[in-house]
Amino acid sequence: MANTLFYAAIMIVAGVIVNGLAGYALAKIKFPFRDRWLAIIMMLMIIPTETIITINFMFVSKMGLLNTVFGYVLPMIVNPFNIFLFRQVFVSLPDDVWEAAQLDHCNPVKYFFTMVLPMSKTVVATVSVFTFLNVWNDYLWPSLVFTSSDLLTAQIGLNSITSNDNTTMGQTLAVITLITIPVIIIYALFSKQIVEGVVSTGSKEG
Repeated sequence: MANTLFYAAIMIVAGVIVNGLAGYALAKIKFPFRDRWLAIIMMLMIIPTETIITINFMFVSKMGLLNTVFGYVLPMIVNPFNIFLFRQVFVSLPDDVWEAAQLDHCNPVKYFFTMVLPMSKTVVATVSVFTFLNVWNDYLWPSLVFTSSDLLTAQIGLNSITSNDNTTMGQTLAVITLITIPVIIIYALFSKQIVEGVVSTGSKEG
């Protein structure tokens, strides 16, 4: 469980930065084939992770990153759905704020971190919760990347315990309860932000 919380923290921070920057570029920066890139990202949203997991595994293996935290995190940072959520929110941000920031000699990177993200707390919270749930419930990818028992995740530990014939029913229920508690806490704390984030992104045009 401690490993999974650590991986989730890395994925949340890296995911918000990477996917947020991509979403901002698609929303506010004019570059060649921007609409086509958006269409590609939207098409990637319907492709399940299991479809490309073999490619990810081959990539990590050739990079020599198997059984490392970096090898586990790297292919999972970019998420088309999260990029789309950020893009939908950033489209509605007023351009005059950026113009005012330019007058104060604020560069685009500083503007993104000091102005854009604080103005988009709802979608940041939504993406963070979705990322946490994906990492917490993931079983297939960590089971392929990790071979050391010191790096395994909560779901792999849950499976190893529940599949053990020597495990009693009481022990099984206790472990399932422990695994479920963080999910309940996260949802209880951020359920309002999740609903607001999904509703707000669904109501944006463009």
